[in-house]
Amino acid sequence: MPDHIGQLRNLQELSRFIVGQTSGRRIGELRGLSEIRGRLHISELQNVVCGMDALEANLKDKKYVDDLVLEWKSNSDVLQNGIDIVNNLQPHENVKRLTVDSYGGTRFPDCKALHIPGNSRFEKMRQWKEWVSFRGGEGGAFPHLQVLCIRHCPNLTGELPCELPSLTTLQICGCQQLVASVPRVSAIRELKILNCGQVLFGSPPYDFTHLQTSGIEISNISQWKELPQGLRGLTILKCVSAECCLPTSLKSLRITTCRRLHFLLPEFLKCDHPLLERLRIEGGYCRSISAFSFGVFPKLTRLEIYGIEGLESLSISISEGSLPALDILLIHTCYDLVSIEFPTFELTRYEIIHCKKLKSLMCSLGSFEKLILRDCPLLLFPVGGSVFSINSLRIDNCDKLTPQVEWGLQGLASLAQVSIRGGCQDLVSFPKEGLLPSTLTSLVIESLPNLKSLDGKGLQLLTSLKKLCINDCQNLQSLPKEGLPTSISFLKISNCPLLKNRCQFWKGEDWQHIAHIPRIVVDDQVL
Repeated sequence: MPDHIGQLRNLQELSRFIVGQTSGRRIGELRGLSEIRGRLHISELQNVVCGMDALEANLKDKKYVDDLVLEWKSNSDVLQNGIDIVNNLQPHENVKRLTVDSYGGTRFPDCKALHIPGNSRFEKMRQWKEWVSFRGGEGGAFPHLQVLCIRHCPNLTGELPCELPSLTTLQICGCQQLVASVPRVSAIRELKILNCGQVLFGSPPYDFTHLQTSGIEISNISQWKELPQGLRGLTILKCVSAECCLPTSLKSLRITTCRRLHFLLPEFLKCDHPLLERLRIEGGYCRSISAFSFGVFPKLTRLEIYGIEGLESLSISISEGSLPALDILLIHTCYDLVSIEFPTFELTRYEIIHCKKLKSLMCSLGSFEKLILRDCPLLLFPVGGSVFSINSLRIDNCDKLTPQVEWGLQGLASLAQVSIRGGCQDLVSFPKEGLLPSTLTSLVIESLPNLKSLDGKGLQLLTSLKKLCINDCQNLQSLPKEGLPTSISFLKISNCPLLKNRCQFWKGEDWQHIAHIPRIVVDDQVL
């Protein structure tokens, strides 16, 4: 930033002004820049000496600025004249968003004097202890405030604003000493309270009828005796115990990083949840999730289980006479998981990914539109049942899941897409005759290090095949002498060095087998 920038009286864009201590860089340089518009970020405010010095910035006159950031150097102390400085940095009433970052004073100005716009953020104010206008529960009328975020203010102890009729978003994070009540605002749509002291709902119970799916995000739920009725979305973080039953109005529930899941899950789920559609359990520790019943989740459509340490077994059951609405089942990154047991489902999407110790799926797989099995090196083909309908099958890096005729895939008329990527160390030729159904339209073969040939007879039976992709098969020597199915309209070959020359336009030995295909791409080159 050049010195004496204040001489540019017609300047319209100044995204950042760094306050200095020498002539030409002091905050007073902003005084005559009344044409500045959009976002204005003023940093290094610890270099402002006093309130009169701050007044020289003349922020009240900058009517075109709609996003104002006031930033002090992190860990700086602003103990003397701090309130006067902030009061004299009063912005124009046209400001829509205000961020106060790393203010080092212990007290914050009277908010009746400081204009608070519709979107206000207070961050990393590590010495801040009280918001002056809220002492004794008085003050706090901000009719236009829609978003209020208070983050990483570990010493804040005072009350929160109490009259916020337009508030739609409230986020309070990292305020360990704060003891306050959540403002009673029926219009609120998003509420996040993480790592705080005691920020509670008052009495009578709150009714947040406008909460979106994101809903409330809270940690340390053990201190909450009651949650608001009408709540549709809830995220619970780092919880060790629970004293309240979850609202039956929930449509979305996320439980994350809870170390005592074996105790908490029964507590959280002891009530019926007739409206719950999405459940995500991630992080934390639990040896077993057994008898997970859909009886209390009649409308659950999406279940996600991610990264649970120590989880060795997962058992899912269906109450007699009930048909689950489950549509998507995702199980990811459960490194200790050995077995999964569940009944027949009809799913749009089913994924098991990064489960290094998983050996068995004890189930009747049922019907799927899309089945993805990835990075499960010990997984064997499911026992106790079979797939009776599937549209898309993808197997990535599952060493023991080499496709076999015994799987019965050839009888699945619905199977349209198959992708085999990695693993399959013993696979030398693919696909075997009678392995895949004639209805298959797309086949992807990738990263099979020992694959040497494509089975011509097996491919010729795929009379509906339109797309064939062969990637990173270093030892694949040639295309089948029988040629490729005449139905293929797109062929892509990448990083298969032994095939590249054989597929050269007109000259390659295998060109005669692929010349009929309308679109051919070899190593990103269209032939």
